[in-house]
Amino acid sequence: MTAVILIRDGQIARLLERQLKALRSDCAVVILKEPGKALRHLEDTPADAVFLDIDGEADWQGVCGMVKVAARNTSLVLLSDDSLNAVKAFEAGAADFITKPVEHKRLEQAVLRCARVG
Repeated sequence: MTAVILIRDGQIARLLERQLKALRSDCAVVILKEPGKALRHLEDTPADAVFLDIDGEADWQGVCGMVKVAARNTSLVLLSDDSLNAVKAFEAGAADFITKPVEHKRLEQAVLRCARVG
């Protein structure tokens, strides 16, 4: 599994990277803080999953739409402090939604779901 993580907070990105690599040793993680760079990366390099932290991202629904266009076969997993964003996340095309702080077991479930979808 290859994961592209779009997160403004580097600390959360590094934590997710460690958790993903613990779950799947074959996981290649690319951390890109800017959605534009991530979209360009997805156009050149296929990914199984994109993890997007929507907190602090003003137009996160627009970013989701662009990810879905740039990488049609990529599962989109959204993360937020606010569980009320879950419905909006699925409406935006997310394969999964995880509330923060991210629990290891919950991340594992999301990775398994992405593997089935992709």
